[in-house]
Parts: sequence; C-alpha cells; structure tokens
Amino acid sequence: QLGTFDTIMGRNPYRNDEGWMGFVSGICAAQVAGLLSRPICYPFSTVRRRLQMESDKPRSERIYRSAFHCMKCILATEGLHGLYKGLMADIVRGMGSAFVLVGYDRLKLRFHKDFDDDYD
Repeated sequence: QLGTFDTIMGRNPYRNDEGWMGFVSGICAAQVAGLLSRPICYPFSTVRRRLQMESDKPRSERIYRSAFHCMKCILATEGLHGLYKGLMADIVRGMGSAFVLVGYDRLKLRFHKDFDDDYD
C-alpha cells in the first residue's frame, strides 16, 4: 500500500502543497492505494488467519499442512470467494490507514523542507 501511495503521490500536482489541498489530495491518494492493494493482499491474509487458528492444535489434528496446501484447500472447497470472505470489512477497517500514510507523507515533506532550508 505504501508503494502504491508513493507512486500516486508522485503524480499528484498538489503533493508539495502544505495546505488543505495537499492534505485532501493525499487522503484521496491513500484511499485509492488502499482500494487497489487490499484485494491483492487479502487472500494471503486469509491463509495466514486460517493457519493461525489451528496453530494450537497438535500437528496430527491440523487440516492444513502448509500455506500452499491451505490455499489449495480453500480454493477446492469454497472457491475463489473463500479467499475473499471479509474483504469489505477489511476495506472499511483500512480506511483509517489513509491517515497514517498522509501523516507520514506530511511529516516527510515538512522535515525535508526544514532540512533543505538549513543547507541553503
């Protein structure tokens, strides 16, 4: 998500604006980055959660042998939809992460500007 956000912000004409326009355009860029990256990463989170849920069981009682086996079983029994169960809730939950990305970008802009002013 950070890489996508950075790519979008690189094309943002208001990137260096320290006012509201820079902040709002950063929020929009972060939301788009989140919407693009979450569907790509979510199946891996699903597999990770399934493996974590059965990690306390003895090895002989576990359903999945590995991450690849887990993904294969989910696809075989639930289809592609099984890998994306809960994606909408994750997207809504992830809306707050936009503020983290924008905060990071605004701080980076401010420190970069201060650093440049010190050495001019």
